[in-house]
Amino acid sequence: SFRKKALEAVGLFDESFFYGYDETDLCLRLQRAGHKLVFNEGALVYHQVIFDGKYRHDKFYWGAKSRRKFMLKNFKLGLFEALGFEAFNLCHNLYCFLAGLLGFRCRRPVVQLVSSLQGALDGYGSAFRPASPRGVSDGR
Repeated sequence: SFRKKALEAVGLFDESFFYGYDETDLCLRLQRAGHKLVFNEGALVYHQVIFDGKYRHDKFYWGAKSRRKFMLKNFKLGLFEALGFEAFNLCHNLYCFLAGLLGFRCRRPVVQLVSSLQGALDGYGSAFRPASPRGVSDGR
């Protein structure tokens, strides 16, 4: 939970994030504005589980898209930092894919590799587009 004044001071949630990183973005902006964040280990949060739509098979797409948008919005990454991050992610995804083929726990089907790559590219693109109007999704 957040204090209303603090939220209003930093511009509320960025609704252009569709799957993840919206809270991380908000917390980072709150900290940069001088607000203190406190962790309450006794707090409980219940999430409604949705088995279709944006949370089903395209989870990797939306996660990758939001991650790239978050990075570009909040950090001044140079070309080499961005390329290094992508190289690391590519190697990790390929490792999980190959490990899955060999029967190890870390499994990643080809469709998830492709979905992650598409999400990453779209995330870089969305970081340079203005946010959509309040309450309007981008159609996915």
